[in-house]
Amino acid sequence: MPSSSILVTLVCLFSILYFLKRLVFSAKQPAPLPPGPKGLPIIGNALDFPTKDIGQEYVKWGKRYASTSTIQVLFR
Repeated sequence: MPSSSILVTLVCLFSILYFLKRLVFSAKQPAPLPPGPKGLPIIGNALDFPTKDIGQEYVKWGKRYASTSTIQVLFR
């Protein structure tokens, strides 16, 4: 009967690991971000930053995306 006790032990172990995994990964889901320009992989919105008329560009973004917006650069 040692094979049945090993089977029960493995089932219990995998059950515990499964629930721990669900607990850890479900808690790490980030909150939804406010609207903003869509970024590219890795570089995010780095190419969207204006080089001329910076203030005017931010005013346009404010009208387009509301008063609170999100810009992502390098996964942040």
